[in-house]
Amino acid sequence: MTSENERLLKNIKEEKTVNQISLEMNISNKKIFQRIKNLSVNGYSFSRQYYYNGDIKYILNKSFNDDDLTNRIIMDNEKNIFQALVVSDLHLGSCLERLDCLNLMYDYCIKNDIHIIINAGDLVNGMFGCPNNICSYEEQARYLLKNYPFDKNILNFVTLGNHDADSLFSSGLDLAKILYYNRHDIVPLGYTSGKIDVKGESILIKHRIKSQQSNNSNLENDSSFLVLNGHLHKFSVSNTGNLNIYVPSLSDIVLENASNTIPSFLKLQVTFSGHRASLVDVEQLIVSNNKISVIGDTTLYVSTKTKSENIKQSNKQSNSNNHRNKTLERVKNKYNW
Repeated sequence: MTSENERLLKNIKEEKTVNQISLEMNISNKKIFQRIKNLSVNGYSFSRQYYYNGDIKYILNKSFNDDDLTNRIIMDNEKNIFQALVVSDLHLGSCLERLDCLNLMYDYCIKNDIHIIINAGDLVNGMFGCPNNICSYEEQARYLLKNYPFDKNILNFVTLGNHDADSLFSSGLDLAKILYYNRHDIVPLGYTSGKIDVKGESILIKHRIKSQQSNNSNLENDSSFLVLNGHLHKFSVSNTGNLNIYVPSLSDIVLENASNTIPSFLKLQVTFSGHRASLVDVEQLIVSNNKISVIGDTTLYVSTKTKSENIKQSNKQSNSNNHRNKTLERVKNKYNW
């Protein structure tokens, strides 16, 4: 083992985070990830801990049943506000991708001190759907690794969708493994559904793989207070049983049931009372003319609601939808969408 890898292992055993190790060893986060990958190939096993500030800590596993806590976001106990951006259906590699929008979204994160991005699937386009600029599974995977933005203080938690699974079903190429071993800032939670844990509460992220699979299947037995759904390319909210948010697409792909949409993403804010989520605020942000604009917001109550709270929520959501529709119409008319 090289002296540098010995030094890296020493820092890991001292429970330093990646950003701390980067300063200590004067190497980039990406070089640390590469060295940890090489150590893994040579027999060392690591678990990862993810922090709300975007940092990562590697834990050296010393038994065969060590827990892999890849879905837990560690927050300070005194913090009661969780913020994240939520995005879906990028379809990178297609002729209708919008890498410019993705880069603007990252800039928004940095300027607004947001360190968590939740992605509801279809990172890549696969070999079906709209036409591709990149026409092989391997090239699309390399394109994703190279062009998906990187910031040492931003983490992405991703449920992989039907277009992401295309390479696995067709050729055995597993995008989840590619991400896990090559982009440690992009955390694959699984195909079709995955969860993240925040202050002991879970958020379910879903993306339909089979066309006949219902987005609401098996939700009656799920304890998650919030469900984020990809696949439909259109923003909407449902508050019957689980809180369901349908995430818009950050691409130019328009589905039949989502006509005249504009590339957009969501800003999510969850308020906690103790260790229980009590309030969810959602803003929809559109990208047009190289600018980001808020076009509507929705407030959802998580805890048991009184009748007056239900009426307040319904009225606010209705007013928000009216404002959103009017704003969208103005943008479309201005930019000839």
